[in-house]
Amino acid sequence: SRRVFAAYRDDVVVQPYVTGRNARASFLGLKPDTGVEALGIVFVESGSDFQTMEDSLALYGDTGEAARAAGTYAEPVLLPVAASQPRADARIRRIAQSLIAGLGLRDVFSVDFRIEADDSIHLIEFEVCPGLP
Repeated sequence: SRRVFAAYRDDVVVQPYVTGRNARASFLGLKPDTGVEALGIVFVESGSDFQTMEDSLALYGDTGEAARAAGTYAEPVLLPVAASQPRADARIRRIAQSLIAGLGLRDVFSVDFRIEADDSIHLIEFEVCPGLP
C-alpha cells in the first residue's frame, strides 16, 4: 500500500490471497420476516482462481455488450455449495444470520466468501446493493 500511496497519493486496502473457491450468498427478502432460508449460496466458477474486475465488467451493460461483440463474454457457472459442502453452507447461513441481527441487513444483500476444501470459510466482503453474480 505504501507503493500505491507513493505513486498515486491515495490509500488502498490490500487483501491477502486466500485459498479456496469463490462463493456468494445472495439474499432477497420479499417479506419483512424473511430469514436465512432465502439465501442462495453458490460457488461462483469464473474459469480462473478468482474473478477480476475485467470479468465483472464483461457481464454488465455497455461493457457486457462489448464483451459479447469481442467474443469474450462468459457468465460464471453457479454451483450450490450445499451439494458438495453442506457444512460450509450451514456455517455461511449462521454468518449471514449474525450480519442480519448485528448490522440490520435486510431486503437485498450479498456476501462473498472463499471456501476451502476442509470447509474453512473466509468472509471477503458484503454488499448492501449487490451486482451480479
